[in-house]
Amino acid sequence: KFIFFMANNNIDQALKILAWIADNFTSLDKLPFALVLYSKDDSYMKLFYDEIVELLLNSDECEQIENDNLDKKSLSDKLNQRIVYNFHNITAPIILGEPAHELTNRLIYKDKYKLNNKVITTVANILITSTTKYIPMISKDVPTAIVNVNSKLDDLCNDLNIKAKKHEIAAYIKKDLGNFVGIIRCI
Repeated sequence: KFIFFMANNNIDQALKILAWIADNFTSLDKLPFALVLYSKDDSYMKLFYDEIVELLLNSDECEQIENDNLDKKSLSDKLNQRIVYNFHNITAPIILGEPAHELTNRLIYKDKYKLNNKVITTVANILITSTTKYIPMISKDVPTAIVNVNSKLDDLCNDLNIKAKKHEIAAYIKKDLGNFVGIIRCI
């Protein structure tokens, strides 16, 4: 239910999210595309990452990267042997001296990447979350599944008859996680 409401009650958009998380959960192969979530407010995206992605895939295997850690040293430390990289609200048009979307392409298509005199293993999958329509990490040359995410938690909370508080929604997600895992195993 959370994913369906997150995707504005659009089954096609919800399936993009479910397919991405299912492939991460059930396969060791790197996905040939990035999942891009866009919303004016990051409530749903934050809950999705914190309460579903990190919980299912182990938070130690996930890395969130923001504008303040895009330098060579930070990236060479962060971009190594993770399952998921979440690029959150990246607005820098240039990363490592190239257009930002080149980093996305490199992470999607290469398993090894030399950065800062260090060979890093880039077999992770890419999640890009943004509260702005300007997303320099994507371009027409970067394969993506883009989902316009609901900006308000009210509809979900009204349907569940709970308050629109993060801890209550997180408790609902945790309670429903068993059903969710059953669904993604069937995808």
